[in-house]
Amino acid sequence: MVSAVSQPGAGVLPSFPDAVLSDAQKLQFCDQGFLHLPDVVPYALRKRALAAINKRLGSSVPSEQLELFKLAKGGLGFWPDLSATAIITDLLNRSPALTYAMQLLGPVHPTWFGQIALRFPGDLCVEKSKMGDMAPLLGLQKHLLGHEPAFDMSSDTDYAVPRGWEHAWHVDGIMPGKQTIMQFSMLLGVLLSDADDELCGNLTVFPGSHYAIQDWVRQGGDPAKVLSSTIADTPLQLAFPHPVVQLKGKAGDVFLCHWQLAHSVAPNLGPNIRYAVYFRLVSRSRPTPEGFRPEAMSDVWLEWEGIRALGVQK
Repeated sequence: MVSAVSQPGAGVLPSFPDAVLSDAQKLQFCDQGFLHLPDVVPYALRKRALAAINKRLGSSVPSEQLELFKLAKGGLGFWPDLSATAIITDLLNRSPALTYAMQLLGPVHPTWFGQIALRFPGDLCVEKSKMGDMAPLLGLQKHLLGHEPAFDMSSDTDYAVPRGWEHAWHVDGIMPGKQTIMQFSMLLGVLLSDADDELCGNLTVFPGSHYAIQDWVRQGGDPAKVLSSTIADTPLQLAFPHPVVQLKGKAGDVFLCHWQLAHSVAPNLGPNIRYAVYFRLVSRSRPTPEGFRPEAMSDVWLEWEGIRALGVQK
């Protein structure tokens, strides 16, 4: 059953009354900081988006656009112009995905684009054939430091995986070279291809880390320093309550994640491109979709109308 609803600033969008989260699912989201919803986005919407993305992949990149293309492969996603078209945003707005999200958040500001996130075979890996020159260094490392080399060579692929890759977690929102924190409320991921095995470019999360970060901020931690544990930024060691999890799913599945959930992306040892689109939703309890709201980091449910209705306090 589908009916029409008005979303301020986004026109009339379909509503999906049969897309209902149970209280158990909401409480699971509270505890874990994420929720996996299978088979949410219809094939017709995925087919259209994949066709547009693959059309771009099949086109060469003009030399004058190469630097922009390289930038777009980073935090902005591939092809920002395509990401702002209905071909991409319909994955959110014309499927039950938004209906599910608003049961947790309540009303949200209109979302005008989705990050096109592709992970190619060998991404975040090292080609074994190019590691010959590193062998003496890795052997010396094991001899002097007493631990295994920095790469796991055990896969039956042409690639080696850096050891400890999963610990380089981050929280979205820091812009390279800028002091502005681009905070939002929910990360909503749509799988456009199967990611049904580990180490295939999976979204990787630390369950419950949203609470650990909340507690750290409450104890006086600087919110700006919690956004990354990478070497390029200030390292932050936090004790997360659960081991890291590589999220697996099928094309059409949706992942809902709290903004403050520590996460990373897995190396891709698989033979296929991992296709996904990520949307960043902002609760309408925030006056504008832009801007940093530091108090939301020490009260993780401040902007979550559907969660607060359950009486959750932590």
